[in-house]
Amino acid sequence: MRFFKVSTAKRREGLRGALNRLLFAFHWLWVLVVRYVAHQSAGNDWKVWRAKAERTGRFLPKKLVVAGDDFGLGVGDWATLGREGAFPTGILRPLPWPLPLVAFPWVAWNRSERHTTTKDWLPSTSTDTGAPSLFDKHLGPAAHDHDADVVILVVGSQDRCPPTETALQALKICEVLEKQGAVVLVASPFIPLAVRENSNDIDENASRRELTAALKARIAAVREAIVARWPDQGTARVRLPPDPNDGLLSSKYWRFGGRYPSGAGYREWSRRWKDHIFLALKTAESKDTHRLAAGR
Repeated sequence: MRFFKVSTAKRREGLRGALNRLLFAFHWLWVLVVRYVAHQSAGNDWKVWRAKAERTGRFLPKKLVVAGDDFGLGVGDWATLGREGAFPTGILRPLPWPLPLVAFPWVAWNRSERHTTTKDWLPSTSTDTGAPSLFDKHLGPAAHDHDADVVILVVGSQDRCPPTETALQALKICEVLEKQGAVVLVASPFIPLAVRENSNDIDENASRRELTAALKARIAAVREAIVARWPDQGTARVRLPPDPNDGLLSSKYWRFGGRYPSGAGYREWSRRWKDHIFLALKTAESKDTHRLAAGR
């Protein structure tokens, strides 16, 4: 009798795992579909604003780009499609579109790619091989978004290198973006709820504590490096918004077994960052705002 109980429990667990994997596969496909539709909408907006700027002799619209890993991509967020296209997934979706309180029209693109590390986003000029990287593909001199005005950099959650190495790589990315004229917001990597939860398994608890400690060390190393390089955070073009890991312990903020933020989690992240994002937009606009006011 016990054998059949155990077998039934294992079958249920296996079925639950298979259903969760199927759901995640569908969700991953949905994220890609929503991003595609959002990019089509953004591309159309960019063409309209660009044509208007060229016709009137005024300035081009501004570009807001998210670059990074799963959390930058918005995995876990069931964004919805609407009549006007799709809103960007993840941190950008809760922001009001079109963006108010700014002088120029803004168009947003999410160039994040799943399971990518900080090293994957290094410019080829900062690597030993010099091979094209994700930075070159999306933000390099020949890329569509090489002239991005604001970049939200979300990296580090997939890294397995020493924290100091992650920090050095993040610095190199930010320095190149700053030289290209972008204002950069550097996100601290999330510590998934699945890692922070307790378990009855002693070995699993030890593994989770080890991973949590590694992520915290990586967050601290990156934040210390950024502040050391750009100490005046009030005026710097590379900035550190609040760490998203303060709080967010409720299960409503997480999805897929606590591995990814839910839509509510991204909304809470965006709420905490909203003022910092708008300040970055205004900073990026400042070099042209006085000319806009003069009608030139």
